[in-house]
Amino acid sequence: PQARSEFFTFFNEGGGGGGTPRGTKSTFGSFSDADVQNLDISELLRQMMGGNSRSNFGFNPSERKSSTQKPNYYTRNVSCSLEDLALGRTKKLKVKHPVSVSPWTGEQQIESRIYDVKLNKGWKAGTKVKFPPSGGFPGMIFVIQEKEHRFLTREGDDLIYNCTISQMQASKGAKLKIPLPDGELLSVITSPDILPIIDGQNLLVPNKGMPIKGGPGRGNLKIVFTIGVPVDK
Repeated sequence: PQARSEFFTFFNEGGGGGGTPRGTKSTFGSFSDADVQNLDISELLRQMMGGNSRSNFGFNPSERKSSTQKPNYYTRNVSCSLEDLALGRTKKLKVKHPVSVSPWTGEQQIESRIYDVKLNKGWKAGTKVKFPPSGGFPGMIFVIQEKEHRFLTREGDDLIYNCTISQMQASKGAKLKIPLPDGELLSVITSPDILPIIDGQNLLVPNKGMPIKGGPGRGNLKIVFTIGVPVDK
């Protein structure tokens, strides 16, 4: 017969602004661009119980934890776009978990809980949000992960934009419009004093990067120019 299993179900609230980040289907412990994803945690439960396969979702109601024993925490990645981290959105994460109905009979039922993970502006990958155990649910640690952006790269609090221009733009100047993660459409016109632009040249735009944690400052936007090679007709 098929073994009983538990699921963590996650869903995200709100769409990303600016460019559409590239998403990939995820597996255990991560997120995809889909609204809802089920993750089987029965193997993790078995590992936490010493590798033994037990009934009642891996828990034995006759065993009681010591009052000094630290509670177990599940760690899960939360995939966030640059838009999420620039605007400080809230991720709603739905978790399903077996909760004891009777400690004497071992009867359990599946219940769900929604965790509101408030993202502060400027948070970086690796930031952890911790929820202690409560109401029969285990402790949860959500770890921020950054999605790859379609045309921006983050370096600390700075943003890097790789821009390809023609040889005519390199010699006469270029007008750029760059969507930023906070929703601003930034207009940049190259000034005559930096012409002609050479391949690999950088242009720094102050205070147009990611928010600095704790604010109110922001990092910089660095535009890196690549001169396109003309195609022979």
